[in-house]
Amino acid sequence: VDSRLTMGPGPWPPNLKCENLLLDKDFNIKLSDFGFSKRCLRDGSGRIILSKTFCGSAAYAAPEVLQGIPYQPKVYDIWSLGVILYIMVCGSMP
Repeated sequence: VDSRLTMGPGPWPPNLKCENLLLDKDFNIKLSDFGFSKRCLRDGSGRIILSKTFCGSAAYAAPEVLQGIPYQPKVYDIWSLGVILYIMVCGSMP
């Protein structure tokens, strides 16, 4: 994944799933479907403002998102990446 996406303020795609990962001619992963993307905003002291919006696919969603608990968007996507890795290694959904 492009380090500019992981380190920058956004836009960040909260819909990471196998169907939204593409490969270029050199087998680099490219993200697609930025329909739900949003910028990660910070408050006056520099802390990331937690998101309260559910979006994306339930099968890839972190438990706090499914429970309606405010979450950090990038941490949520780390959970989704774990689901994607599981699928790549095991060949099925967890």
